[in-house]
Amino acid sequence: MTTTLSDTGNLASSLKTCIQRQLTGRLDIECPGQDSWCFHFFMGRLVRAEGGIHPIRRWRRHLSQHCPQFNLDNDAPLDPSELLHFEKWDYYALIELVERQQIPREQAIKTIEASLVEALFDILQQEELSRINLLGPLRYRIVGTNPQTVITSPLLPAGIKYLWQQAQQQWQAWKKSGFATRSPNLAPVVQSPQQLRSHAQQSRGLRVLLKVMNGSRTLRDLAIKLGHSPLLLLKFLTPYLGRGVIELVSLNDLDFALADNMEPVTQVLNTPLPAIPQRTEPQATVPTLMGPLIAYIEDSPLYRQVMGELLAESGYQFVGIQDPLQTVPTLLEHKPDLIFLDLVMPIANGYEICAQIRRISTLKDIPVVIVTSSDTFVDRVRAKIVGASDFLPKPIRPQKVLGMLKKHLGKLPSDP
Repeated sequence: MTTTLSDTGNLASSLKTCIQRQLTGRLDIECPGQDSWCFHFFMGRLVRAEGGIHPIRRWRRHLSQHCPQFNLDNDAPLDPSELLHFEKWDYYALIELVERQQIPREQAIKTIEASLVEALFDILQQEELSRINLLGPLRYRIVGTNPQTVITSPLLPAGIKYLWQQAQQQWQAWKKSGFATRSPNLAPVVQSPQQLRSHAQQSRGLRVLLKVMNGSRTLRDLAIKLGHSPLLLLKFLTPYLGRGVIELVSLNDLDFALADNMEPVTQVLNTPLPAIPQRTEPQATVPTLMGPLIAYIEDSPLYRQVMGELLAESGYQFVGIQDPLQTVPTLLEHKPDLIFLDLVMPIANGYEICAQIRRISTLKDIPVVIVTSSDTFVDRVRAKIVGASDFLPKPIRPQKVLGMLKKHLGKLPSDP
């Protein structure tokens, strides 16, 4: 049996109400003439996002990002056109894959978390468009469900406060960059191949991007493919958008099936391009930025994305490293100006990695800042012993990050 509990005025207050009431049920969000969303809660925990503009594309994208060893088409062939007919198909599919031991539980949870953050971001953007009268008002409705009818899932993502913080940080960086009215769900397509040919000959970054930009991938799809964030890609494309060389267009949710079959636009350009590397960590730097290069060794994709967007906004280059075993080779290749190093990671912790860095002559003088939620006297002493330069507490806060960069590198690139 379902009962309507209340109507609420915005996303933040709606989520707060769901937590306070330990809701088992749904938060439905509707915008007249636009996409609708449904957030599912279990005992006050946010567990699933449904709806939005690209639910199938979103699920496949994050599954490929967080479960790279899993081949969706070969290991679990699905007919995309049939998926939406099944209730909670995305969530229960992950549960089944975990139970079959085809993907680890941790990867399934990260897939859910990334999907939730993306959905929260989209609604924050819709709220902004509604506020400036580009869309009608959003309606929020909390619907409770009898707990006895709910299947208790073993996949519980991080707390909503963490997810909300990630979504807010991404949205604020997006909005501050002047992209409030541009959705990351849009796809860049070439409008003037002749003009683009001359630009591509002068920009290696554009040539690399064109290898995967075929008109069937959104900014978010391309970000996963290239190991960047949608914000960095849109900043890169902005000069070409302003000249009418590239345009952002809407895609159908099922158009993703064409993404890996269509020939890239470089066939039209008839310009020889270098082969693009496969998307593996570490992430490549963004070629348009000219500030100091900052490396961040962190196994969490969300924290890497937040750091990358923050640094790009302030004029820095960024390289993210997920695999601790690739730390030293990547640092030797890129020679960063400062290194942020997460303390708690699988295989090797931050202390061990910092000690390795300090044993290499070409890296020993680079500032290394330990990033951790554990900032005790013992932690600081141990960090000092292995050669760490400083401590940065989690969660990542822009002012503290920028303060740390200014302390060790001097004036920020974005300073006048």
